[in-house]
Amino acid sequence: MSAYLQNFYAKIPQITLTASPASTNVGGTVTLQVSIPASVSQAEPFAVTLTSSNTTVVASTNMVFSTGATSTNISLQVNAVGTANITASGVGVLASLPVTITGYPAGARIPVVWFKADAITGVTNGGALADWTDSSGNGYNASQDILSQEPTYVTNAMNSFPVVRFNTTNSTYLSFTRPVQDDFTIICVFQSTQGLYSGNFYYQGAGLVNGK
Repeated sequence: MSAYLQNFYAKIPQITLTASPASTNVGGTVTLQVSIPASVSQAEPFAVTLTSSNTTVVASTNMVFSTGATSTNISLQVNAVGTANITASGVGVLASLPVTITGYPAGARIPVVWFKADAITGVTNGGALADWTDSSGNGYNASQDILSQEPTYVTNAMNSFPVVRFNTTNSTYLSFTRPVQDDFTIICVFQSTQGLYSGNFYYQGAGLVNGK
């Protein structure tokens, strides 16, 4: 039995992490909320180690919860362009799930939502895609619960890159909570088999996006 399942069945408490925002320009900071089970800090301070998978982007560090504390925020500086997965661990608790922090070049516009077909994992060529993770790190993941309306993941489709293929016959789509209002910009790389002038708007002809 895996260590994770052993800990799960033993009901070992787990540290949790959330980042807001999960991305920033180089030189900026990301606020990480670290929460620990109440039981581990009842009698004495509790030490937590934050481990970075890419210390060039974000350094690893240590922190200490005072007695009785269960949640606190820590600011982590982003030092380089790239991504780093941060995990939190401590004695007697299950380590947290990783939180991905992304660093962008100084002055670059940071996407609020970013769906990358080449970042999709766990789906084989031609498989239905039920969940598409937001690569911005902000957690606006897109999903579809109805199997017949799930789009298809296709490898080596556009310039050797994978794509997510939608079709109007099955009304395939993915949805996510709209994170913006008023004026905003959408940048898409897509191909449409329906051609030009097949709808009043480009998203009707391509079956691409509904901004409602």
